[in-house]
Amino acid sequence: KTILYVKVDGEYRRVFILINTSVINISNLIDCFLIQYEPTLIAEEILPIKLVNNNFKESYNIWKSLNEIREEEFAFLQCPKKTLNEKYILCEFFDFSINGSFRPPTVLVCPTQNCSYIHLSDQIDQILGHLCSVTNAPISACHLYWTDSYDKRYKLRTNEKLPYLTRITIEMSAEWIDIYKVYDNINNSRDNSALTSLLADFFHEEPLDDDYHCLICSKLTKARQKSSLCLPLPQILIIQLKRFTYDIHSNDKIDTHISFPLYELDLKEYLVKNTNNQHENDLSTKYNLVSVSNHTGSLISGHYITYAKNVQDGNWYQFDDKVVKKLNNDNDIVTKNAYLLVYVRTTR
Repeated sequence: KTILYVKVDGEYRRVFILINTSVINISNLIDCFLIQYEPTLIAEEILPIKLVNNNFKESYNIWKSLNEIREEEFAFLQCPKKTLNEKYILCEFFDFSINGSFRPPTVLVCPTQNCSYIHLSDQIDQILGHLCSVTNAPISACHLYWTDSYDKRYKLRTNEKLPYLTRITIEMSAEWIDIYKVYDNINNSRDNSALTSLLADFFHEEPLDDDYHCLICSKLTKARQKSSLCLPLPQILIIQLKRFTYDIHSNDKIDTHISFPLYELDLKEYLVKNTNNQHENDLSTKYNLVSVSNHTGSLISGHYITYAKNVQDGNWYQFDDKVVKKLNNDNDIVTKNAYLLVYVRTTR
């Protein structure tokens, strides 16, 4: 399943959740999601919602069948921890040019009674930090409003109480929203069943839980982690697709079809950024496919078949034990059984 996941700090992205036949409702899917992406959270901190054009429509019952939900309208919102005297509200992001939201909402927590701006300030500052870091806009470019239970809207001021608060709205001018939409397209318009999307997900920068000691300022601060590739790149690149899942509920084979390029898989965007642009003068960052190891069957029993390219005649061949045959179509190489991909770096 591919789900839009929105974090409390404002960041969001699509995640590909590996599931098996035992996953039949939203509760099951949340459990899988937490194991694969957010093991430090609990199920109560995930709100499943229906989201249409970035606009909240309804929250789903966790026992609702996955067959009754349109995947493109399905999203998980991370919720902050709350007490019995607190409630959740949405923070929405409005674009007047489309009379709707320019990005998905986030979840805020506030007191059920006697709420004031100070109860929300840290959460709002975190979201504003995300907006401004993406667009390079000043804080003054963000205009904040709050709405009460009578659907009356007021400008949000730092020194006032917020009786009957139901939601917060953040607005930005068109010039900043256009910049933000570029970020949205880059991060959320990928084909999530493609190898390029899986690589982007693997190298994606993510915040770490808890605070970490900064060696520069000697203070506890928020930290982020990101994997990158370093030069020189290897001549041979072997990629293993995760085809088997093991958890407390079941062990299963994953038969999701993953598309992958036969030519010019480019790793340039995953290199460590350096001011000397060393990689531009180095060897190629592009790879061509030369072999695929395929697995058919299940966890209990199965069979391996290899596709390999003959560098002399340029043709692909299938190796199935003692039987070797020529493959007449490149499309026959990319199948749901692909397990190991072997690439060779090209020369300039």
